[in-house]
Amino acid sequence: MASKTLRCDAAAVVEHLAGAGAPALRAFVERQRWFAAKARGLGIVRVEDWAALRDDPPLVLLLIRADEARYYVPVALGPPPPDAARTIGALAGLTLFDAHWHPDFGLCLLDAITSRRAFASARGSFRCAPVDPWDHPSWDPPDRAPARPHTGEQSNTSIFFDRRLILKSIRRPESGINPDFEMLRFFTNRPGFTHVPRLAGWVEYAGPGETATVALLQQFVANTGDGWTHTLAGLGSLCEKLAGAHGAPAVEPVAVESRVAALGVDLLVDVRELGAVTGRLHAALASDPDLPAFRPEPITGEDVRRWRSTIVQDLERLMDEIGVVSARNPSARAALWHGTQDPLPRRLPPGPGAQDRRELRGDRLRGRAGASRRGAPRQAVFAARRRGHAALVRLCGSRGTRRPP
Repeated sequence: MASKTLRCDAAAVVEHLAGAGAPALRAFVERQRWFAAKARGLGIVRVEDWAALRDDPPLVLLLIRADEARYYVPVALGPPPPDAARTIGALAGLTLFDAHWHPDFGLCLLDAITSRRAFASARGSFRCAPVDPWDHPSWDPPDRAPARPHTGEQSNTSIFFDRRLILKSIRRPESGINPDFEMLRFFTNRPGFTHVPRLAGWVEYAGPGETATVALLQQFVANTGDGWTHTLAGLGSLCEKLAGAHGAPAVEPVAVESRVAALGVDLLVDVRELGAVTGRLHAALASDPDLPAFRPEPITGEDVRRWRSTIVQDLERLMDEIGVVSARNPSARAALWHGTQDPLPRRLPPGPGAQDRRELRGDRLRGRAGASRRGAPRQAVFAARRRGHAALVRLCGSRGTRRPP
């Protein structure tokens, strides 16, 4: 009797994950760093839609529903990946695993973006597109170096292309315009502001009555650290220098303040540069009044009152924390608390009412502290972000003592 040959094309992969392989898919999702409901656990996983990026051997663009949340989980079938944590399960004598760890997945998707391909799905399509014009020859390396996944994933998963490009898969694609995509596309069309990576292309899912961004292709910029850690290190160094004066004769607060300015000169230079770049950011965001999403809006009295209240609350919490931490360092305490005898609300100016000034929507550039909190209602976060926040809140108010996102 002839033996039955098992199908192992993209449709067979999806059929397996929707049926006998569903428990393995559920266990895989629960293990991942990007799964947002670890504390609650996962009840039901089901396939929502899919398309074959390649049929033989299969590379599948997959959207699933994990209880009420949607996730983008590309899968591959082949030999097991080096990292066992990326494995989903077995099928037809091969291994199902996260496609980001397949050597062909990144290059296949890169080719699809540059050639503007679309892949029909069960309920819609996955559409790939480059930024016009594709005018960076350095983004087309002749040696076609293998794509390399980023092992330190957070809420998304990234693939590097020879340190020229980076492809970021958005694990929880929401209906509507993704804020990162919206901002990157805006700045890519405005070469005068060069402080953000250039957008090179994207992948979006078009389903019944909706579109959602599932991947972004960007210029690669090497990481040299994050501003939060850099600032904490600078403040720590400053406090150590101030502590060197512990036990010295007491000095007037003004002298302490001058000492802080002298010892913290490098950090102050960085702070001023941050302020200058932020100013150029807002100027760029206000440069096209014809785009409704970026059009400057008048500041109202209610905006000012709301911002002032938020800033006061944040500063009061910060001063409470400083009071606890700086108790171990009298010199730093004297410098940080100089002039704070008056209540904070009295020291903050009431601000203007409704005047011919403009609120610039820069709060959407880096809203990840809010948008990446596990289990947060992301669309509500996006909507709140569009209402605008005071510049102080945008720069530091949402960080507090939390780790950077």
